[in-house]
Amino acid sequence: DTHRGAADWTPMTDVPLDLVAPHEVIWFPAHESNYGGYGGAPNVPAALVLHTPEEPADGYESTPNWFANPAANASTHYYADNDGDLYQMVADVEPAWAQGVRSHQRHWKGVPNKLPPWAPDGNNNIHALSIEIEGYAHSFKWTVAQFTSVAKWMAHKSIQYDIPLDRDHVVGHEEIAVHKTDPGIARGTFDIDNLILAAAREREHMLDALEPKVDPIEQARKHLRRALELLA
Repeated sequence: DTHRGAADWTPMTDVPLDLVAPHEVIWFPAHESNYGGYGGAPNVPAALVLHTPEEPADGYESTPNWFANPAANASTHYYADNDGDLYQMVADVEPAWAQGVRSHQRHWKGVPNKLPPWAPDGNNNIHALSIEIEGYAHSFKWTVAQFTSVAKWMAHKSIQYDIPLDRDHVVGHEEIAVHKTDPGIARGTFDIDNLILAAAREREHMLDALEPKVDPIEQARKHLRRALELLA
């Protein structure tokens, strides 16, 4: 079996990720026919691509259920519902079928046939993590819980894979696939800049939490041991 599960994530930094994970992720696997391929090439995340699934913000999680259907022929790695719950459908190390890699669909922020700087081979699916954010591109509106969840997810992944939180590495689906209009950046319904700022703040909080805390008692013991060594 060449398909790798959620437990097979391969962090690209030495950060203890259990300290910075945003919250529990609900594992809702996509059907194995809806991801992978590319000769067995793994996904090596270098960017975060944001999508909207064009579904109502309600209590039914249409997207994870659809990706579990073998008829979908598509997937993303993650899904954030309007309650702030975070689902994972495809393991990070697997290529989700999310970004569109056909040559006639490619563009980079309006420039036809230009490739993103993080996908020089033209295959956006093996260089990025993708997330569906519940709602519609033409009328997208955050809930506080959803915004917070996505910002923390972005911060976590930026630390895990050393992905810069900037507009070259955090992009909308519409900015890399000419036939897409989600998540609504060009329409003005999806404020990606404010989201990146929030994610950057979350990243700083996470990194601060990882700073080693000085135990004053242990520090005193070290000084005492050092003094005794000098006296010996």
